[in-house]
Amino acid sequence: MYEKVIFDENQLQKIASIDYKTQGPTVIMPTHRSFVDFAILSYIMFAYKMKCPHIAASEEFLNIAVVHILFRASGAFFMKKKTPENEELYDAIMYEYIQRLLLEESWLEFFIEGTRSRYGKTLSPKLDVLQVVTDTYFDKKVPDTQIIPVTINYERVVEGDTFPFELLGDEKLRLSLMKFLGAYKIFSMNFGKVVINFCDPISLKEYMDTRSKDPSYQSIVESAQKNSLVVKQNPVSPLDSLRSNAEFRANATKELAYDVLKICNQNTVIMPTSIVASILLMHRKGINEEILNKKVDWLIKQIKARGGKLSTDIPSIAIKSGLSHLDHLVDRKKDVFHPSFSAKTEYKNVILMSYYRNMLGHIFFNEAIIACALTAYGYEVAWKEGVSLNRVW
Repeated sequence: MYEKVIFDENQLQKIASIDYKTQGPTVIMPTHRSFVDFAILSYIMFAYKMKCPHIAASEEFLNIAVVHILFRASGAFFMKKKTPENEELYDAIMYEYIQRLLLEESWLEFFIEGTRSRYGKTLSPKLDVLQVVTDTYFDKKVPDTQIIPVTINYERVVEGDTFPFELLGDEKLRLSLMKFLGAYKIFSMNFGKVVINFCDPISLKEYMDTRSKDPSYQSIVESAQKNSLVVKQNPVSPLDSLRSNAEFRANATKELAYDVLKICNQNTVIMPTSIVASILLMHRKGINEEILNKKVDWLIKQIKARGGKLSTDIPSIAIKSGLSHLDHLVDRKKDVFHPSFSAKTEYKNVILMSYYRNMLGHIFFNEAIIACALTAYGYEVAWKEGVSLNRVW
């Protein structure tokens, strides 16, 4: 199904060497692009004889006969959607279960985005599970916790073809055993490569210690330190004085979530499909092979100049690989001298091409803000008359 899975063994060994007694439990937080995410990290860790993580999975897998048993046996636990009738009880049970996993030296894995991104862009973080992780540390039940951001990058996403229909308003595809069995054909298809980036561990102790020195919490820290001198004759650290502060706990957890996503974005690997899709969407009427090669070469250089990571920086390889995996979305025509390529004009095809293009949007975020500001002035003013720098700001 996939040609190969590429990752850095040294980074994997760094994770394997984490000592629970001194560094606390290990929490893996991958990006979420496909259902394959659930299996691929566990398989790698099993193959390298590492501890397999307990994975927080959606309740929709509970509806799949047999499959949910296999998932549970491999370490998954299922999180149901809360309702007003059971919210408090469910929160309490799930809180204790996740905390127990952390205290028993188990590895925990959950997707910080909560669900698969249907847009290709990184989604806002979901804080439920992360709040349990940080609370366990704040309550001094563990000495530290190691947060491992992970990016999983696909040349082609297995279920990507269903995303346009969901975005156009069709009912979300419901999972069932028959649909899983009926999807056996995908195992004979080629979905390209998968590149996984295991990022450096984030020490929760060091992170929260840094956050506790934020000037906005200075008054709370000084008050707590003053009281500790009166009662114990022993000053407390800024972090210890904020451990029980609900506002600090909530804000620090939220900031941690966004910092993890930022690290994931910085370590996202741009695949050939994203590069080719971006160029084809810029040339809706078509582009010949020679110009396509020049544009891809230009885009690769722009990505590298901004510190982006690439699975390949050779234009010819990127074009060949990208076109092969986007073949069902591309029209090919032959002119007198060179073949030309264009994105198929059906709306669902354009949406899927946009999905792959959006995976490199964060690299050009600053330019995108300026472009949006210019667009607000209208075409005539922005692109013909020009806008002064002061007006843009």
